[in-house]
Amino acid sequence: MPKPKAKKKIVFDAHLPRTRCTKSERAAIDTRAAQAGFTLSEYMRRVGTKGKIVVKESKADTGMVRQLLGIGNNLNQYVKRTHIGGLTAQEHDLLFGTIEKLETVLNRLLHDTEGQ
Repeated sequence: MPKPKAKKKIVFDAHLPRTRCTKSERAAIDTRAAQAGFTLSEYMRRVGTKGKIVVKESKADTGMVRQLLGIGNNLNQYVKRTHIGGLTAQEHDLLFGTIEKLETVLNRLLHDTEGQ
């Protein structure tokens, strides 16, 4: 009768970086690991390799991106016009209005992401 093959032992030769968390977060992680029947290390490996992260998008992202694209198109038109033969006084005013809109949208975007 053939001799049974020994299970191949997994060698853990790399370390994860230390993770900072609050005491309540640590307690929640410990509880979830215990409920799943895993050691803390096994739980963290599984969550890290198979877990899903949901990226929270700002409510204003799509609208602001659309505005920025429109402003970018306007700026490109003004630059092209400038290279061809210069801007009229009206186009000059429109250019500066577009730049002001760009500053407004960028400031809103920056202030929206600072709070996250």
